[in-house]
Amino acid sequence: MPHQLIIFAKEPLAGQVKTRLIPALGPEGALKIYQLLAQRVFTAASQLAQQEAIALEIAYGGQQPGLLALWAGEGFCFTPQSAGDLGQRMSSQFQRAFTAGANKVVLVGTDIPDLSAEILSQAFQALDQSPFTLGPCVDGGYYLIGLARPVPSLFHDIPWSTPKVCQLTLERAKDLDLHPVLLPTLRDIDEPPDLRFYPQLVLS
Repeated sequence: MPHQLIIFAKEPLAGQVKTRLIPALGPEGALKIYQLLAQRVFTAASQLAQQEAIALEIAYGGQQPGLLALWAGEGFCFTPQSAGDLGQRMSSQFQRAFTAGANKVVLVGTDIPDLSAEILSQAFQALDQSPFTLGPCVDGGYYLIGLARPVPSLFHDIPWSTPKVCQLTLERAKDLDLHPVLLPTLRDIDEPPDLRFYPQLVLS
């Protein structure tokens, strides 16, 4: 298992996913958007795995991954996310993958409509140039992080879900003498105004 792609996903329950979209869409509408976004990411991951030897993992939040497994299809393994904040959970997942023998690990979320197999492939290729790659978001976060070795301090004391996440992560990398390869900047969907860029999701 030299290369591993990890997708962070939540158990798909109305009222518990895409909660910031609920005021505009209601719990069921927000769940529908979450499902559409997650399936796009699962499809991109499956396409990548057909082209390259990459292990696919869904790290899920919740009690069981049953519905996620139905959406994702074959080819994915499932592991529960650890306890803690987002940084602790991501760091634990990276550590688990490296301990199991991976030498390149890329982690993504499920809220990036334009994430493609091509961009995922670029992330793994970037890890040939640097032990660290990052995919910035328009809102100041990041949609993808890739590592060729564990770097736990990249995840410590970061104010998650704020516009400073990417900036502070890059500053931390500089302090660690890491020189990341940056991937294309993409837009994620967190707030109702984000939906205006993807009206097809609302109409689906």
